[in-house]
Amino acid sequence: MKKLFTVTAATALLCCALFSGCAPSGKIQGNYKEPTAEELQTALSSVDSDEFFQPAQNGVYGFDLYADVTYSSRQGNLLTEYHIKAEYSFSAQFEEENALPVLSGEGNLSLKVTLPDETADGGKVVNELEATLCNDSEFMYADGWMREGTEEKKTIKNKYPVSAESFLQDSDSTDLLPPDMDSAVAQFDLTELIGTLQQYNIEIGLDASDGVKLRFRANQDTFAALAGTDTADGVSFQKDTMEAYLHIGSNGSLQGIAMNADCVYTIGEGETAQTISLGGVVSYSTTEKAVTAKIPDNPDDYTLDSFI
Repeated sequence: MKKLFTVTAATALLCCALFSGCAPSGKIQGNYKEPTAEELQTALSSVDSDEFFQPAQNGVYGFDLYADVTYSSRQGNLLTEYHIKAEYSFSAQFEEENALPVLSGEGNLSLKVTLPDETADGGKVVNELEATLCNDSEFMYADGWMREGTEEKKTIKNKYPVSAESFLQDSDSTDLLPPDMDSAVAQFDLTELIGTLQQYNIEIGLDASDGVKLRFRANQDTFAALAGTDTADGVSFQKDTMEAYLHIGSNGSLQGIAMNADCVYTIGEGETAQTISLGGVVSYSTTEKAVTAKIPDNPDDYTLDSFI
């Protein structure tokens, strides 16, 4: 259990270091309309993949994180629940051409894991972690505490290596997108793609007034289609909101990613029924601001650790 919680916490720290968010709503506002294959092809072909991860004109590539997600599973009086909340602001400032960027970031992380207590009927074990985070071009520092079950709180005072060189390589990479988007899009049968999305009851929306904004919506009919049935046999939904957004600016740079969910469904009936709940938001937006994080005055007092 300790190892599982430690690995989960480390993974959460890593995610907090790498990803970030748009707005607490988990949405990207726009005037979305269902596109034709031709409209979708025109919009996607306009993306310049060379600019996808490029810094702004002031030499700063920054992003903000907001994530607040809860997953729970209840069967009878047995409850399993995971809740993570994270906020992080990060920037890489490219001061000279071909020089390593200056990295800076700060934020916080909260993690709570509730598991059934196998030694007590209906009992539970609660594991928690709270930490404030910051980074420079060498390390990410974590200050906080963690507690496993009824044990005493344990102080967290760790530092994790950060590589400005790796970030420079990653930011120069356009591997996520093909080098020639126009040719790549032309190779896809977008009519077939839209038809496939409709087959699985996934609604696609497009707003091309400010670069390219895409919205994907799924619902309980999506689950039924994936299961290959007209209705999700043995599954009853109380809530079924699931959305994902992508925004690529008119200059071809990534502007934001956002997701939100409010989904509750029950599998089975009676005493064996299991209720699953997934709710929250995750969002990412790029910024042009340079973060000035307050780095600890005593970095040597922090224990060197690794994310994995």
